[in-house]
Amino acid sequence: MTASSVASVSLDPPLVLVSVDRKHDIHPILEAKRPFAFSVLAADQENVSRRFAADEGDRFAGVAYHEVGNGIPVLDGIVAHIECEWHAAFPAGDHTVFIGLVTGGEISERRPLLHYRGGYAALADR
Repeated sequence: MTASSVASVSLDPPLVLVSVDRKHDIHPILEAKRPFAFSVLAADQENVSRRFAADEGDRFAGVAYHEVGNGIPVLDGIVAHIECEWHAAFPAGDHTVFIGLVTGGEISERRPLLHYRGGYAALADR
């Protein structure tokens, strides 16, 4: 899925959170307390963001990815990824806030894709 935001919760231990609509098809996967990962998209991956935001079957069909620890899929060509073990979940209205314990990840020098005021944007060059 495409998340509108991912937030740091704690540095010690390293925790991050994402809020997921209970009707979203990823919700039962996260509820099952399985490991998961965040892929931080690069500036040229707007089409990937739109694809994973859509409500369709196999979002990975035709999208390049590889698997990291525990068979977790991570998209290719991204800025970074964050690997997590399931840590906790809390109901929040029609969403659930899932918290992951960071167990690994990787970062590149690519520029990130930004979503701002309802559209996609790029960082200005220095």
